[in-house]
Formats: sequence, structure tokens, C-alpha cells
Amino acid sequence: MAPPIVRWSLRVPSKSHPGEAHEVAGWFRAGMGEARCPCKAFQFRQRCSHLAVTREACGWAAVLGAEVQSWEQRQEHLCPRCGGPTEWRAFLPEMP
Repeated sequence: MAPPIVRWSLRVPSKSHPGEAHEVAGWFRAGMGEARCPCKAFQFRQRCSHLAVTREACGWAAVLGAEVQSWEQRQEHLCPRCGGPTEWRAFLPEMP
């Protein structure tokens, strides 16, 4: 059985347009993955500062994370790896 595909997204604030954010989204499976950003820099160069921010993010996921949230961490929405905020999201697989 193949490992699951994990889809993720992260809102990254825009430096050039205060108050706006870019929704960087991607996927990974067994060490491979891809990410995309809707900003103009990514559209032209296939890289941008927003992607760099996502690489620096903790990346813990309840489904694949080796660490397990304690009840207190879950109630307070805290990551067991870095102590940062967590957000519950569910991605449903697309139907063929």
C-alpha cells in the first residue's frame, strides 16, 4: 500500500502589500512533493519568498507527525513539535 498523499497550505503575509496574504499550497508523499504560490514572482520564476517561508515552517501534521498532541495542546491548538499554533484542516480526496 502506497503512503498517503498529504496536502497542505499556509497563508504567508505579503511584504509588498500589507494586509494581504498568499495561500501557498502543496502536497507531499514519501519524501517527494510540490508547492505553488499565487503571487506574481512565482508565476514568472517558479520561486518566491513565500515558498521560503513555508520551508522554514515546522511542518508537523497530526496524521504523519511522530509527535502526538497532548489533550492540553489540542485544546490550546499548540504544536507538540515547535509550540506554535495549529489549525485543523481536512482535505478530501478528489473523486475520479
